[in-house]
Amino acid sequence: RPAEDCPWFWSDQYDLKLQIAGLSQDYDEIVVRGDPKERKFAAFYLRNGTLIAVDAVNSPPEFLASKKLIM
Repeated sequence: RPAEDCPWFWSDQYDLKLQIAGLSQDYDEIVVRGDPKERKFAAFYLRNGTLIAVDAVNSPPEFLASKKLIM
């Protein structure tokens, strides 16, 4: 399915940019890149080794790349 069918959302909350793509229901693994304590990270949700969603905080590059890969 084309990447443009991927549901996505963004919101600016003061100094935080929250960007979400995909639907994280039924994930079986989460991989975090970055440091949540520094308020710059991305959480990647996988099901059977396939990326199904991403939650990115102050990490636009991770969001944009992931949105293209989500199936």
